[in-house]
Amino acid sequence: MSSAMVRLLSDLERVRDANWGKDFGFHAELHKDPDTGLPDLYHWQIKLIDFDKSDSLFTELKQRGIDYILLDFSFPFDYPNNPPFVRVVRPRFAFRTGHVTMGGSICMEVLTSSGW
Repeated sequence: MSSAMVRLLSDLERVRDANWGKDFGFHAELHKDPDTGLPDLYHWQIKLIDFDKSDSLFTELKQRGIDYILLDFSFPFDYPNNPPFVRVVRPRFAFRTGHVTMGGSICMEVLTSSGW
């Protein structure tokens, strides 16, 4: 078993055992490979849930009937030495000059090899 697999299994176990979804407002699932139907340890889907009701993001999502933000994490085979690729799957954000590109990729220095 590779060191990346060991680390990912450890991270997934910590996320699930700590019940972080309730405490910190997210839920993690392994993406299923479309060809095999099996869970892919290197591909996670994270749902951000339970937003602060006083936040404008909560208001905007509620107005559009959206309950969560879905993020897609693709981990490299040399994780944790290199960062995951992260993108917003839905909802689609309006393109501005923020950290989310038109395709949903999250562009931040911490998610680059030099910033990781």
